[in-house]
Amino acid sequence: MGDDRKVVLLKKVLDEIEAIRIRDFLAGAGIECQVVSFHDRALDGISQVWSEGYWGELRVFEDDLEKANQILADLDSEQNNTETS
Repeated sequence: MGDDRKVVLLKKVLDEIEAIRIRDFLAGAGIECQVVSFHDRALDGISQVWSEGYWGELRVFEDDLEKANQILADLDSEQNNTETS
C-alpha cells in the first residue's frame, strides 16, 4: 500500500485464515487490503488479550471503504444463505 491515500480500518478479524480469505476476496474485486496482525511471538498470546481477542485487522484505502463494506455485507449474506439451506 505504497500510496499517499489515507488507510482506514475495515474490520477486525479473529484469526489469520479469516484475514487471508477476506483479503483475497477483496483483491478479486480490485480492492487492495492490508492485513495487520496483533500477534507478537515474544509475548505468546498476551497481545490477543490486549486486542480484545482479535488476531488482527484489515485496512483499506479510505476511498475504497464503502465498496469494501458492501462486498463484506454481500459475502456475509451469501454465507448466511448457504448455512440455512
